[in-house]
Amino acid sequence: MDIEQIFKVFKCHNKELYYVGGYVRDFIMKRPAKDIDMATDATVEEINNMDINSRVIGFATVTVPSASGSIEITTYRKKEEYEKGSRIPHVILGNSIFEDLHRRDFTINAIAMTRKYKLIDPCNGIKDIKRKVINTPDNPFITFKEDPLRMLRAARFISELGFYPHPRVVKACEELKEEIMALPAERLLIEMDRILTGKNAVRALKFLVETELMRYLIPEIYSIIDLHQNTEYHCKDAWNHTLDVINSTPAIKNLRWAALLHDIGKASTLTIKNGEIHFYYHEVVSAKIAEKVCDSFKMSNADKKEIVFLVRNHMKTNLYSSKWKNSTVWRFVKEAGEYLDNLLLLSQADITSHNKSKASESLTNLAALEKRIKSLKKDTKKNMRIIDRETCLLYTSPSPRDLSTYRM
Repeated sequence: MDIEQIFKVFKCHNKELYYVGGYVRDFIMKRPAKDIDMATDATVEEINNMDINSRVIGFATVTVPSASGSIEITTYRKKEEYEKGSRIPHVILGNSIFEDLHRRDFTINAIAMTRKYKLIDPCNGIKDIKRKVINTPDNPFITFKEDPLRMLRAARFISELGFYPHPRVVKACEELKEEIMALPAERLLIEMDRILTGKNAVRALKFLVETELMRYLIPEIYSIIDLHQNTEYHCKDAWNHTLDVINSTPAIKNLRWAALLHDIGKASTLTIKNGEIHFYYHEVVSAKIAEKVCDSFKMSNADKKEIVFLVRNHMKTNLYSSKWKNSTVWRFVKEAGEYLDNLLLLSQADITSHNKSKASESLTNLAALEKRIKSLKKDTKKNMRIIDRETCLLYTSPSPRDLSTYRM
């Protein structure tokens, strides 16, 4: 059943039906939309009595199969609140499209559209889309109290759309930041994944840090802010270097997570020797913190395994030398396995943020390693045999005793 047929069925039953939410926002912005969201005055029972093959998927929400993609139809809502730790909202149904729009999270999502593409915009959402502003239809303190996850959704829209938060949104986030502690880890993770993979992830992360929402997400981040790295390799503090690395990586979820966490252990490993700054084994400590962070968000074991591996091994490519034997290179490839491509991408992004003179030298070295890997992969069986005959000179992990002096 196509969308036109659905509109006709609702009209035959004397029920209202509008496009709403992200679908309308993306239509106005001329962005492709994955799913279609709609709102109606019909109840779930009334919708199910219509011949549209609907299926209930939540409170007052049904899905309808369509050639246009997934269509979700929701009964008008007046209010929606989440209890502490719950993923199920307490909903009060509304009586009109205007009530439904006013209770939505942001003005840019509080626009409805008729079958004939007439826009209904009681909250000035079109104006905010043009100005690229994230604002709330209601007082943001009320909006965020009803569902604290909306503060992270603000960061997500900053990341995905390149918009800027309205000052009153920033102020409300600063004052209500602790409210996100009541949210289930699974809901937080969904938003963080999307924040990190957006085109403007760096801007969104700065928003989370400046409002101090990050203190309740990944508090360890604050340990590397203003952590100066006046070494021959770095000219920026650890946090701004991290943001550069994120910005230089493709928008691949686990790769972006690894970029965010790859230097998070530096504050714990800071050492000054003969007047020079060092961060001995920071990748090992960072990996331990990364594991803790993954667990706090209840990530899947597969995602945690990859993120921790990338963080733990992001320095290994720097050790490459033309003196490495073929078996050493091949062991490196075998050890990285399915993570090899992301490991090389992380290393490249990390190097790119170094001082220009060192970055050029290191990038040349990395390119040589990648070229050699491609060459060796052409004769896999041969290189599998030589591993057994030659000694591998890979970098090895420090012993627990070596790490005993570092704070975690």
